[in-house]
Amino acid sequence: MSFALAACAEMLWPDRPLAWRASRLTEMGFGVGLWNWPDWDLDALLATGANFTIMNGYVQGRLTDDEGADILIASAAETIEVGKRLNVDRPNLRDHPGCPFNSTADVLELVSTVNRPQLRINLDLYHTQIGEGDLIRWCAACLPWIGEVQVADNPGRCEPGTGEINYPAIASALADMGYSGPVALEAHASADAETALNAFRSTFTL
Repeated sequence: MSFALAACAEMLWPDRPLAWRASRLTEMGFGVGLWNWPDWDLDALLATGANFTIMNGYVQGRLTDDEGADILIASAAETIEVGKRLNVDRPNLRDHPGCPFNSTADVLELVSTVNRPQLRINLDLYHTQIGEGDLIRWCAACLPWIGEVQVADNPGRCEPGTGEINYPAIASALADMGYSGPVALEAHASADAETALNAFRSTFTL
């Protein structure tokens, strides 16, 4: 079994233009994750023909006060139009200081309570490991609402196999649970980007 694999273009090959990174990820068979669209050349990205799997859902605003929420909604509306242009599968809310949804538990409570197909969890296992641990149980708890699983090892936020997280066991557990959605590398390369991507692919190909 192979999950649908993607990688965050903005964390790899930092000396290369973003469109080059998107093209190389596409050549290697990966979907492409993105962060902050005001920094991008949208025409160059479109020309790559990449499958853009996820991007930040807004670039300004906050959820902790009315004024910030208004800014966030306006930013999200603008971002959605960019996402439509790039045919991004999933816009994603970022975690910021002051954001009330900074734990897996909080996000699960929110998404499961709303319980609509338009709202899904970006289950970032690197952050879950730092904040809560117990990754396989969190995968199981979040399973009905997962939109994407993101991975990086800890410490260091590099590719699987560089830290303490047993990603082969997590990959097997996700498969056993019936998860067949996207898994994305949101990590720095410990050395060479392509070596890191191949290690990630190997870990999540069962």
